[in-house]
Amino acid sequence: MEAMLCGTPVLTTAYGALPETVDADTGRFFDSDGEFARGFAEIAELCAHKCRESAADRFPIAKTAKAYLELYARILDGEALP
Repeated sequence: MEAMLCGTPVLTTAYGALPETVDADTGRFFDSDGEFARGFAEIAELCAHKCRESAADRFPIAKTAKAYLELYARILDGEALP
């Protein structure tokens, strides 16, 4: 997320939360050496400004901070996380 907010597209695998955070404007996914090479070439063409805006629009800092505070409050209230 930090890279995208700085305007740096990412090249990553599609594991964990990454499919939820990376989109066509912010990066590419790969599973093989060939896909890595293709993705590496493609991210060079992505617009830094569009990458930054896309990430910021989808994950605004105020909304993210509020979600963390709500999560911490639930944990402090005794909620067990999955």
